[in-house]
Amino acid sequence: MFPSDASAKGITVERRNGKVTRYDNDRRDFIHVDDVRDARLLRAAGYVQAGNTPATGKHYVCECGWTAWIKHCPRCDRDDLTRVEG
Repeated sequence: MFPSDASAKGITVERRNGKVTRYDNDRRDFIHVDDVRDARLLRAAGYVQAGNTPATGKHYVCECGWTAWIKHCPRCDRDDLTRVEG
């Protein structure tokens, strides 16, 4: 998983049962989560699950330089991205 906010360096998750787990970003800013319950909590906090993208060269590019698989830029909140065929 990775944060939607590039400045995030990790997150602490506390479940209803009181269990607390700290996840820190690795050097590529990814967080490795093995527990499905924690992954749900991280998604609710704005983290994105990595690795579930289709094998395609098609993507979108924003004027700010962001490359995305969907036609929306999370960095500058634009919806007029340019489609690139790969």
